[in-house]
Amino acid sequence: MNLTSNPYITPVFSGLILIAGILILSLFPVRTSAALWNGYRILSVSPEESELQVLDLLNAQGIMDVVTQSNSQIPEAAVLPNYNEAEQDRKNWFVFPGNNTRFFYLPEHTVLARSVEKAFAGSGLYWVLESADSFSLVSICLLASLFIAGLFIASNRFFFTVSGLAFILFAVSANHIYGYVSALLAIVSVIFLSNVLYVRHFRLNYDQKKKRLKKYFWSFLPAIAALVISAAGGMRVLLLFVCSFLISVSATILSFFIRDRIRIYTQRERTHPVFDPFPMSPAAVYRFPVKRIVYTIGVIFPVLLVSGILVFSFGTKNQSEGQFKELYLPAPKEYTSKGSFTPEAYMEMLQFEKKHSLPDLADFVALQWHIRMFPWTKIQNGYAYPVIGDTITATDYSIHDNGKVTGETRIIATFDADFIKKVLAEDSTPLEKMLIHQGRFVSAGFKRLN
Repeated sequence: MNLTSNPYITPVFSGLILIAGILILSLFPVRTSAALWNGYRILSVSPEESELQVLDLLNAQGIMDVVTQSNSQIPEAAVLPNYNEAEQDRKNWFVFPGNNTRFFYLPEHTVLARSVEKAFAGSGLYWVLESADSFSLVSICLLASLFIAGLFIASNRFFFTVSGLAFILFAVSANHIYGYVSALLAIVSVIFLSNVLYVRHFRLNYDQKKKRLKKYFWSFLPAIAALVISAAGGMRVLLLFVCSFLISVSATILSFFIRDRIRIYTQRERTHPVFDPFPMSPAAVYRFPVKRIVYTIGVIFPVLLVSGILVFSFGTKNQSEGQFKELYLPAPKEYTSKGSFTPEAYMEMLQFEKKHSLPDLADFVALQWHIRMFPWTKIQNGYAYPVIGDTITATDYSIHDNGKVTGETRIIATFDADFIKKVLAEDSTPLEKMLIHQGRFVSAGFKRLN
């Protein structure tokens, strides 16, 4: 059997690509994200004395495992001479100095915003929940309006529909400004191509379509621009765009194959096949309603482009956000180049600028070292960050029968990978667990959001 002559090979292969492409768009979406900390969203509440009240409100809505000042304290650090200073630095994670605002770190879940809104209904407290992954339905409606307009402009509505729907799916999957603009341009290109490849009342053969594509090559320019813009949005957006292009091609091939098979089946009982008129004169071959199409797109496209940019530029705000004249949130400053929490990453962390920074995991590990080694160190030595390989030793003295006193040195602890791993696993408070969730050492400081 010659597979190349089998008419079902191409449509079957196209169907597989179509299914795989839709799965990829569904399973690997890209969203507009403003969340500062992976897996958490910051809730800002005023006044700052409201911690217990806020926790009661949140717990009543099923919001648990909240990171707060009260559950992130390190009481055993009280043995250290610099305890008050260290405790004040940790407090800055939860209270912005002089702004009467308290921060809570809420684990992310799908209905978090709705649950928080219910929790604070009628509470009298001012609050702002940090925005996170969001889906813009308005942008999809704007694209749908262009798609509907295309149905009236396209010479072949069937081709336009099966080819253009893939880019609506792309905009749903890559739901941010780069995805929106790329989808907008791609649909415009499909509108142009539906008029280049098809002429109303006529059926073009292969050579005629080839000539028209060559003459109206500019029909591909919006699609090329869409490819460039999707690449500007990052590798994931680019891959999703390429995937949507493959979906468009596959859907077109499969749909036309099914349509032709239905047509062959329905004509079996006819005495004569349906007549398909082909244009004979060059004027008919090259006929293209430039004014009707280009002018219409020229009016619609700028409006939808500006509208989409505005939609993604101005997200929805919390009901009391206006009460916070200046909102500063604890935010990541600099990540270590090495992943995980290795000794090398810890040493890299010590090189970061500590001025105006909040206590980080490196500070926590160093603090735990001093707490554990406090009985074995001299206060006069002061507080310094341990480095990999540091050891604490003690000398055990014994008196022999002959009255001679001898000393034997033993190692109490070594600051190494095992110590770091043990401290992060056993001594972490909820604050440290949130920082561990980031996947690597990260410094933090305040970032103004409004």
